[in-house]
Amino acid sequence: MTIQSERIIGNIGLYHTCRQLSVLGWKASMSRSRWKHISRNINGIDVRASNQSSQREITVQVLVDMDSKSVPFGNEIENLSADFVIVCTPGRIEGGKSDKAPYPLPNIFVMTNEETRTSVTKTEGSYFLDRDAYSSHKDKWEKIGFG
Repeated sequence: MTIQSERIIGNIGLYHTCRQLSVLGWKASMSRSRWKHISRNINGIDVRASNQSSQREITVQVLVDMDSKSVPFGNEIENLSADFVIVCTPGRIEGGKSDKAPYPLPNIFVMTNEETRTSVTKTEGSYFLDRDAYSSHKDKWEKIGFG
């Protein structure tokens, strides 16, 4: 896939995350004015959401895995400050093409901060979240709960 495809998948994943949080009753908003299409560090929060009474807030880091092998986290996992990590991978369309849109909704994997920290592996000084570590978390929105 091209860089353009990465950006589009990233944007779809980010907006889909905000949409799904809204469906669950959260007031969700993107927290970065210039969201990077693929995060190579874990320093930033991509989405902030609060419940209806604004008494509880959660933060989400949205990452993209284009090759479905692993997500890079850089050389420090201690910087992971988001309550939840959402990994987006390119969605698949039956038959490979769609008449309606060139990009389907991405596959979404929802992990807590703790699940992410305990699932990363360190290789040559950098941390990675392998596909095997996040694949069982597909569409696990119930971890976030209702706003």
